[in-house]
Amino acid sequence: MLAAIWFSMALLASAQRQPHLALLKCSPDEKAQMTELPYESWPKILAFERPLKHGDWVRYSFTFRNDEVTTDAAIDFRKYDRSLKLDENTITLHMRFIERENRLVVNAHDEDGKWQNHEQSIPFRAWWLPGRTANIEVRYHNTMFEIYERTVVGYVWITNFRNIHQKTEYLSTTGRHFFLYKVQHICFGNDPQP
Repeated sequence: MLAAIWFSMALLASAQRQPHLALLKCSPDEKAQMTELPYESWPKILAFERPLKHGDWVRYSFTFRNDEVTTDAAIDFRKYDRSLKLDENTITLHMRFIERENRLVVNAHDEDGKWQNHEQSIPFRAWWLPGRTANIEVRYHNTMFEIYERTVVGYVWITNFRNIHQKTEYLSTTGRHFFLYKVQHICFGNDPQP
């Protein structure tokens, strides 16, 4: 499966401007070092070492743009279908940060690849400002995603979003970029092997 994802990623890279392609290895716990990414490469496509399992965490850190272009970018968790291009695969969790509207949109595709009717609009945090860093943590469950922000005072809950898909295999980015520079897949998951 991973070989097929890597092959598709290579084809995509040749067809688009140079995205950052990487395999995101499992971390044993939250104390392990996060994977550092090139600061400005965009888009980014990161295949998980294995599909997410119930109990896994995915962390990422990014900096909001500090120039005349406002942030309007998405982090998408996706399942893989080799018959589709990587950017056409089903989105299992969509988080779009829209600075000009001061909101974070959370949604996902249904089984047919259409947007669910469960879109959530979360107001921007007061500290999500140009040049500032956000540290997001997504805790994966078989039936939902829990989304938090890690701050200096601890975890701040953002939202829960239902999960209707059996597999989530990679992460991709779209839109006008922010600076995604650290990611970590913490393999706490305890599902039996398929």
